Amino acid sequence: MSGNQKLKFDKDVKTILNITKTPKSIKEISQESGIPQATVYRRIALMTQNQLLKTAGYIEEGTRVFTYQNMNRYLSSKKTKLENILEIIDDYPGINYSELKQKSGLVNGTLSNCISNLEKNSRITIKRSNRRTWFFLPHINPNEFDCFISLRKETCKRILTFLLHHPDSTFSQIRNEAKKAPSTVSLTLTQLIELGLISRESGFKRTYRLTNNEQVLFALKKIKPDFTSELKDRFSDTFSYL
Repeated sequence: MSGNQKLKFDKDVKTILNITKTPKSIKEISQESGIPQATVYRRIALMTQNQLLKTAGYIEEGTRVFTYQNMNRYLSSKKTKLENILEIIDDYPGINYSELKQKSGLVNGTLSNCISNLEKNSRITIKRSNRRTWFFLPHINPNEFDCFISLRKETCKRILTFLLHHPDSTFSQIRNEAKKAPSTVSLTLTQLIELGLISRESGFKRTYRLTNNEQVLFALKKIKPDFTSELKDRFSDTFSYL
């Protein structure tokens, strides 16, 4: 039995091959699989040596980040860049350009051309702001865009998920769940109200509830687990889609 075949029987190798259907960094592989980064490093080295993984890289904030993809998956999608992009967008509705670039492993020029082609042929829908773009497949209702985008922000996700299970919650209850400063929670609630995702009920105690439970539940089920595990815990990012 060749070294390549022996490796494929290794439990960690099987897990990594399954996870790397799209390009992933070592940190992402470790987070999704639960395998310690040191072990991932060792397996990646062996898998790359035995041509089980395709290595690529990109620059993020001046630092080069390497990504790894299942070689069979890479070869099968090599001639179908457009289909690969569509699959990523389907897996991660509301993905932004930098994330799409990372997961597709494509350089700016190639990715921009692919996006232009897909949009021209109505195969994707794009939500644009002054700062970012987000990508969806046409079957996602535009009325649901803000819900998907909001669920990618940690504070928003915690609040929306909490209200899904605890309607008519007070500010204090929401703040305790969000584990954020009162000012952050207050501004996030205001933004979610403006987006029409939650409503504020007047009374002896002011409470909050979702405006559409089914919409939030659908989006939560659609979002991939690793997508939510990478949520950014920065207040400025919470409102980056404005």
